[in-house]
Amino acid sequence: QKTGEIHWVNGVRTKIVYFFANGDKGTPLQSRLECDTIIPLKTGRYTATSFSLYNASDKVLEANVVPVENSFEVKDNEEALSEIPITMQETSPIIRDGIMLKKIWEALDGPNWSYRGDLFAKGANWDFNRAIDLWTIQPGVTLEQSGRVVALSFGGFGARGDMPEELGELDKLRSIAIGYHEVGLGSSPIGQMSVDKIIPAVRASLEQINDANFSLTQIDSKLWDDFPEEMQLRIKRANDNKQLSADGLNARANDPNNYLTAITSLPKSIAKLKNLESLFIAHCPIAELPLEMAQLGNCTDVVIYDCPNMKEIPQGLMDMPKLTMLMFTNNNNIPAEKMYEGLKYWNTAASSQTLQGLYMMNQGIEKLPDLTNMKKLSVLNFANNKIAEIEKAFGKKHYIRTIIMANNQLSDVPRDDEGYFADYWGAETWSFSSNKFTFVPNIFNADVKVSTIDFSANQITELEGGDDFRGMRAEIMNLGYNRFEEFPTNLYSKGSLANYLILRGNGMKKIDEKALEGDYVYSTTTLDLGENRLKELPENFNARTFPYVTGFDLSGNAFESYVWRAMNLPNLATFIFRAQRNDEGFRCMKEWPSGIYAHHGLRALLLGDNDIRKVNDGNISRIRFYVDLTNNPNLSID
Repeated sequence: QKTGEIHWVNGVRTKIVYFFANGDKGTPLQSRLECDTIIPLKTGRYTATSFSLYNASDKVLEANVVPVENSFEVKDNEEALSEIPITMQETSPIIRDGIMLKKIWEALDGPNWSYRGDLFAKGANWDFNRAIDLWTIQPGVTLEQSGRVVALSFGGFGARGDMPEELGELDKLRSIAIGYHEVGLGSSPIGQMSVDKIIPAVRASLEQINDANFSLTQIDSKLWDDFPEEMQLRIKRANDNKQLSADGLNARANDPNNYLTAITSLPKSIAKLKNLESLFIAHCPIAELPLEMAQLGNCTDVVIYDCPNMKEIPQGLMDMPKLTMLMFTNNNNIPAEKMYEGLKYWNTAASSQTLQGLYMMNQGIEKLPDLTNMKKLSVLNFANNKIAEIEKAFGKKHYIRTIIMANNQLSDVPRDDEGYFADYWGAETWSFSSNKFTFVPNIFNADVKVSTIDFSANQITELEGGDDFRGMRAEIMNLGYNRFEEFPTNLYSKGSLANYLILRGNGMKKIDEKALEGDYVYSTTTLDLGENRLKELPENFNARTFPYVTGFDLSGNAFESYVWRAMNLPNLATFIFRAQRNDEGFRCMKEWPSGIYAHHGLRALLLGDNDIRKVNDGNISRIRFYVDLTNNPNLSID
């Protein structure tokens, strides 16, 4: 007989247990909550009538009546195990998220999905043939602790069609990935990482894109052995990330095997996603984005690449109020005039006041409009475009940490009234490699250090301003593959400082003694003069001038005998003297450096690809460093 007496039981901690088909792990079919708490009750028969379910933060997930008649008995001094049937209602946010996922799946040809990729089982699909409270547990769906959907990744499943309006009902969404996003995220691809790690991982990936342009990867790898460990790691990272360079991304964009998603549009309801922080769109036929994206008040990071149907920069993207980092790359069917118009509009759009990083490689841009209203913009990567003109300098008051303009058509950059293109105090990389400069622009100052200054692979013959050149200060200074006929006289003499100086591939014929005079010549530790036409070194190329040089490359020049002058450098560890050729193109270096065994600092001597005839040094067995004599066709050793 029911007494009507009500007992409230509070604070019972539970854990969720899933049940799988045939006992196998995989997609769960049912679930239940278990607890091992002992609750003291008076003897008698009880009926569970209602329940409230809380998450770990004590927020109510569900409060409802127990839908099925039930009872259990408590006996004196005995433990009773009870099973109470509880069912979450469709009004529950978790259940509602599952229903929205099913509608999205149906709209995007879900029954025909078959996963291709590395994150999930081959042929995987979403599965709704199970209890409704488990519909949110799907591959590519990330849940927060409360069970709500916080991230979606559609890459590789073969989703097809227009994204339905139900997307906007997933109001806890923080990240959406449309397309296959393996590139740029290394071992933590979108769709598998926790939602809190997505933005840091993507931003680290963007830094890797900049690293892929690292200048020291161009020099002989034997010189790397003498570098500090941190520098060697940077070189390794840059080589590992070559696929993330503008060239690498362009090659990937043209690989049809990467187009594994055919989602054609996003709905206007995306404006409802007030918690959305990041949006990634790649390798898909989306042609435009809704203007309602401007209402995404918390979205800071957007990546859009390899979308060949886009015809302009989406206005809704530019009007996002908190956009901070953008990669807009390889959407290369947008006409140059549309890119110009879009960037011009962007300079006054809402996100102009928040944007800090802008990556626009392989976009066919021909002219860069005034972007000076983007006050927080400090990272620009416009590599592999066709930019021949930058309309306005950022100026002395605008700090640019990283600017990569490699592989464009620039022959000069604008400056403000004080001669600044932008403020570069403590900047990391300023690269204008592979453009059409005929001079190094006078936009730096020897008193301000930049980590890397790269003007390699231009047509440079001089330093702008002559005696008025203000000098440059950089850890890495790359002027290789230009057209300097002589070592630039005003480089060191104007106070320039370079720890790693690259002047290879210029066809340089002479180094004047005055070119090696300056207050900071001694700071150079690695000197690459390979692939020039030098036949001698000046008398002041000595220990006093270069006391700290550890690596020196003179390969591919025109020396007819061994350069003993280089052996006077007290810290020299690696000397590369391969492939000397005279003006007729014949091997001209035939001399074995007799007595070289006595050098106490060398760790590597590379003499390959010469015409050394005979090694007749009786003490050759005493050599304690690496010697390379490969490809000396007439070599004999006594």
